[in-house]
Amino acid sequence: RVLGAAVEPVVENVTACFWTDGSGARHLDPFCVDFVDDPNDMVMAGYVIFHLLWVLSFVHALCVFITGYSVGIWYFSPFDDDGEKMMPHGNTVCDCRLLFTSYCVGFTHHMGTLALGSLICTIAWIIKTLIQWATSVEDQKEP
Repeated sequence: RVLGAAVEPVVENVTACFWTDGSGARHLDPFCVDFVDDPNDMVMAGYVIFHLLWVLSFVHALCVFITGYSVGIWYFSPFDDDGEKMMPHGNTVCDCRLLFTSYCVGFTHHMGTLALGSLICTIAWIIKTLIQWATSVEDQKEP
């Protein structure tokens, strides 16, 4: 904590840190929030963490979809008379238009599938992490 920092109650069950600069002005430290041990706060924190993991998994699924869709369009594109790939829009290589098209197709036609798949992956990852944690705790207890 910063020298001259003080922790004061802001609202019910939440305290925040304030710090003072050289001129004596007080500033709120937005990264220092201390929750009182309340079960509702723990549930809310778990809810936020779960959704952050779900969004992270969704972004990863979308990136994998974009890569797969782009590679599929490239791979199945026919060759012209010179032996070059005839990509959509007259290109011979993957470009930003193909990636943007892949992004749009993912969002307009496959968003539900990506969201459900990422939800299942998030739940499975949480279960796997909890089992690994329980196993490590059990291993530490054995003599």
